[in-house]
Amino acid sequence: MKRKLTIVLGVMLGMAGVFYGGAKLAIRHERLALYDAARDRSVPVDLYIRRDKEMKAMAGMETLRVAILNHGNTVGSQEYSFIANLMAARGFLVASIQHDLPTDAPLSMAGYPYVGRLPVYQRGVQNILYVIDELKKREPNADYDRLTMVGHSNGGDISVYFAGEHPELITRVVTFDNLRVPLTQVKAKVLSFRSFGGNFKPDPGVVPDDEDCEKAGISVEIKAVMASVFFSSDAANPDTYPHFYADLQMYQQLMGRPDPQLYMERFTSWQIPSKENKWSLSNSGRWRSDEYDRLWRAAEGEMDPAKRAALFIKMNDLVVQNVVVIPVLWRNDATAVSARLRGVEISPWESNLWNIAQWRMEG
Repeated sequence: MKRKLTIVLGVMLGMAGVFYGGAKLAIRHERLALYDAARDRSVPVDLYIRRDKEMKAMAGMETLRVAILNHGNTVGSQEYSFIANLMAARGFLVASIQHDLPTDAPLSMAGYPYVGRLPVYQRGVQNILYVIDELKKREPNADYDRLTMVGHSNGGDISVYFAGEHPELITRVVTFDNLRVPLTQVKAKVLSFRSFGGNFKPDPGVVPDDEDCEKAGISVEIKAVMASVFFSSDAANPDTYPHFYADLQMYQQLMGRPDPQLYMERFTSWQIPSKENKWSLSNSGRWRSDEYDRLWRAAEGEMDPAKRAALFIKMNDLVVQNVVVIPVLWRNDATAVSARLRGVEISPWESNLWNIAQWRMEG
């Protein structure tokens, strides 16, 4: 039986990570300062879990699914909260492990195997096994024998290496641009997000070629579509984003204005693109929810700001919990101005120069 390896190649960097906001209100986050005495090593962990799921597990009503999140080089484990919150909203007990410590040597850039990084991957395996043992004491009603492993960059390589060393514990692996450890080491399901161009070229053999896939019984289809084609309005072109003839597609979405009414309309049933409307509408996933439609209509006519915000939070939760979108990246901007400049008001919705007529210099 063939395994399915899905590799999504992005023309743009990602989707706006705005969809987990409402759902995370019901998620408990705890920073655990764990210490492995056997190795004399600190292993900090960020724990994420939905409160209602945790209570049901404590009552013996259900068993929690477990996801281990592994960070990239020089990136803190807490910086992946947008992924952790999303998975926790879906019912996972998520452990985001801090593998790198300030006292560790810099990541190797040369050597064999894996450009000299094998000790780092082996240390990552020890960290994961230690954290699992500790979590069993704190959250005993969870399934630690069917793990979902998620990792970015070097953390993706740790995820793949762990899955190769302990296939009996792995149900699926999700990686974001792992560059060193071959995906064919994984015997479970694999979902790998790959960047297009730039400095993220994987080592030979990391992403299996056609021959490797055939030997491993993996079916792979990779398709990169240029933005000029992907976002075009050509109804006859099957590669535009409203057609969505794929399992997954990755692109950036921007809200563009402070009020979310128009942006959230893209998930309503009347925005589903089709041949009849010349693929011109915005609900490219063709998701349909009567409850979502009702909430959107209610928000359209609600005048009370607090009640209206609550409606959008409920809509947001439906989008997240039904995996209509998977937030990958939240693109922030940094702006700096002179300490002598007065009247500057930076807005996320307008150009930084929107009120330049009110600017003045002092001192």
